[in-house]
Amino acid sequence: MNFSQVLDIDSTFMLFIAPPAWGKTRMLRDLINKLDRKVVYVSPLKALALEFSASIRKIADTYGIGCSEDASLDRFMKEKRGVLVITPELLSVKLMSAIENDKESYLVVMDELHLFYHWGSSFRPVMWEALIGIMSEGINLLALSATVSDDILDFLKHGVILNYQHGFVVDLGNRQLLFPPKEIFFYGHLGAKFLNRRFFFKLKKTTNTLIYFVHYRRDVEHWLDFCSRRKIDAIGCVGGEVDKFVSALSSRSRPPSCIFSTTALSHGVNLPPIEGVFIGYKVNDEDQLIQMIGRGGRKGESYNAYLMDSFKMGLWKKIRSTISAALFDIVSKI
Repeated sequence: MNFSQVLDIDSTFMLFIAPPAWGKTRMLRDLINKLDRKVVYVSPLKALALEFSASIRKIADTYGIGCSEDASLDRFMKEKRGVLVITPELLSVKLMSAIENDKESYLVVMDELHLFYHWGSSFRPVMWEALIGIMSEGINLLALSATVSDDILDFLKHGVILNYQHGFVVDLGNRQLLFPPKEIFFYGHLGAKFLNRRFFFKLKKTTNTLIYFVHYRRDVEHWLDFCSRRKIDAIGCVGGEVDKFVSALSSRSRPPSCIFSTTALSHGVNLPPIEGVFIGYKVNDEDQLIQMIGRGGRKGESYNAYLMDSFKMGLWKKIRSTISAALFDIVSKI
């Protein structure tokens, strides 16, 4: 029995875990071609939904986000096959009622499932309501993620036991990087000034793009102002403005020298090849850190990571990395 046949069985839940850049969109394209159900793709990020919609339109009738007005919800519900692309806010009572009344005709796909759990329990409760609503009705659900914590696994296990006849986990690498950095430099003991000097040095030498993650929106504004005054080709992104960033990036004739961003760009959105990932603060969340580091190497290119976190380093490796970073700082001034 293959992948699509399993998901065609009524009352089936599947958690599919694969590292960042593994190719989940390609897997979904293959699945949609074989599946005998309509697919409702739910993304927590509108920019990711738009990218998926553009990709999937080539092989399936597509409705919702990124589609023309005539590709409406009403038309989707009348068709026997097709893909509806939405964010959790668009999982309306009307749509839920249609799915509940005809469960055997639908598969719901929830991308970046960990965000439904984390964001849904904090500042976007509609995401939590969407996840709970689908699971409580036993609607066929394919959940995708690269980072699934033990808390999430426990929550899903209880939900599956209560609501589904069949539950599966496909784990191709939880909390792992498909393309790990060539080298990781630890700056936690040295401080942000040392990290920033390394960034400036790298910026002068590289011909590709660097990405620098910062903690706050005002930090993005500060860095962009700094670069503007020094005529450094930079672009920035903050929460709620990912669509604007994607549009600005796609309109450029060549990739920028550097990208400054909050965690808004830690998931999904296509970026140019990244030569260096800089993170200017301690993230204190391993799953989030993995997603941020994973923005490099998505096309298989070589890259380094420069962190305030030690990221699974043992004591001696951390010491060696700190000494190496300190020596580089001294030598680069000579």
